[in-house]
Amino acid sequence: MSAKSDEVGGDPKLVALVHAAIEEAGGDISFADYMEMALYAPDLGYYAAGAARFDAAGDFVTAPESSPEFAHCLGRAADEVLTALGGGDVCEVGAGSGRLAAELLESLAAAGRAPRRYVIVERSAALRRRQRALLASRGEGILSRVVWRDALPKGMRGVVLANEVLDAMPAHRFRLERGALCECRVASDGPGFRWAEVDCA
Repeated sequence: MSAKSDEVGGDPKLVALVHAAIEEAGGDISFADYMEMALYAPDLGYYAAGAARFDAAGDFVTAPESSPEFAHCLGRAADEVLTALGGGDVCEVGAGSGRLAAELLESLAAAGRAPRRYVIVERSAALRRRQRALLASRGEGILSRVVWRDALPKGMRGVVLANEVLDAMPAHRFRLERGALCECRVASDGPGFRWAEVDCA
């Protein structure tokens, strides 16, 4: 990690927030905490600030944005599972623009097989607004089946979808040195950040 302030997107408020967290923690924070702020700090993080774009003009393109066939294929697989279970819900973790949810629900509804409920687990208020707008444009019959949650519902019966979501989940970082596992932590380095020295156990 270099000593650049653009490590967390270049927003001075976000950079200051990370520096303050490092100072409050006594000199370094876990990479998971750093990633959490970079992605989800309210109104500042990459996903929370509403800057993320999932189309060809954006930062990256996911399969649902490329073709509705992806949703149709997943819809058939989800329908098989729900039929075997005797019904249930579909839960999507990190729904991005909402396109997968919209097209999967449309596909299942057209076949008369729409799930009772489509749960979207989404922490970003900005993405929730984007998802709601897209789903509303597909009609009340689609939108009325969708509910938003901050975490996986407890006791859920049905199908859980997680398309390209692991890279958006804060994670700890480690390295292996002479057989010992060392945590890589983040410290301040002038206006930017650096990897903190770690003691390997």
